[in-house]
Amino acid sequence: MSEHDRQCADRLKGIWNARKQELHLTQEKVAQLAGWSSASAFGAYLHGRIPMNLNAKITLAKILEVDPKEIDPNMPAVPSNELTDDEKQLLANFSKLPIRLKRAMLVQMRALASNEDDLQNQATTH
Repeated sequence: MSEHDRQCADRLKGIWNARKQELHLTQEKVAQLAGWSSASAFGAYLHGRIPMNLNAKITLAKILEVDPKEIDPNMPAVPSNELTDDEKQLLANFSKLPIRLKRAMLVQMRALASNEDDLQNQATTH
């Protein structure tokens, strides 16, 4: 794990310690709200055993009611109100896939999006 990832975990732990009582949260409740099957993933993020991906940082920031940049100051700005529930679910599921499947899915999605653009262009020119 990189130094940056360790620092993110330390910031998450500080936020967790500051917010958990006020928000009436347990690790199990966080896992439930995040859509994870158990609290072990949150514990692993919290204690720096595994690095957080972008989706985890955004999800945890929402649950802890903080700006994602409080967890990772290097994060790109992510407007919290621009993603639909379907898009959030898509990202959550995508983040769970192994890298080879992610790459394959991206190729398929680009092809589908390109075909959709072509169909829309044809419809507007005819």
